[in-house]
Amino acid sequence: MKETWVNVVSKLQNTPSYPALFKKAFSTEVIDSTLVVKAIAQFERTLISGNSRMDSYVLKKLASIDAKDSFLTVQEKRGFTLFKTENKGDCFHCHGSPYNPLWTDNEFVNNGLDATPDSGLAEITGLATDFGKFKTPSLRNLVFTAPYMHDGRFNTLEEVIDFYNSGVQSSSPNLDGNQNPRNLNIQEKADLIAFLKALTDSSFVNNPDFRP
Repeated sequence: MKETWVNVVSKLQNTPSYPALFKKAFSTEVIDSTLVVKAIAQFERTLISGNSRMDSYVLKKLASIDAKDSFLTVQEKRGFTLFKTENKGDCFHCHGSPYNPLWTDNEFVNNGLDATPDSGLAEITGLATDFGKFKTPSLRNLVFTAPYMHDGRFNTLEEVIDFYNSGVQSSSPNLDGNQNPRNLNIQEKADLIAFLKALTDSSFVNNPDFRP
């Protein structure tokens, strides 16, 4: 953020409320970069989202409780089937199975956005085999994370699904092997989007403890 630790620490040290807060958390009113990083990290570890309707559906399934008529609508269930069907939505290869609570495999892939993509991971590794690869994001609460893709080129989920349906650039170098045309019809695209929205954890995003 174009700041320095010297300035950041000075600002915090001279803000009336912060020394007392650091005293409460770390038994010292003397603020330094190490304690700031620890405070941020400890807060981030409390940011656990796991209360979407899909989470409730999966928990029932794991407990061998019949969840077929609860939590998800008929349309969302159709979208869920598309999500995990290899020759349809085929989302699970990168975003994981429904029993992966992160909804990502945390891998770097080239999803075929462009025939000549941005350098991506290769900018860090210097490897030609990493050209065009970006980390797979989580699908949790994705209704709040627009615009989509690493460069924000898509404003809506509809645009994202349209891209995967028929816009993947097959000539893109290092293209992930699962990036094939989905051939979804209008209803199937709507069903898949309905399912993705079921990954929204409203209690998490509205938690007052996570607001400034």
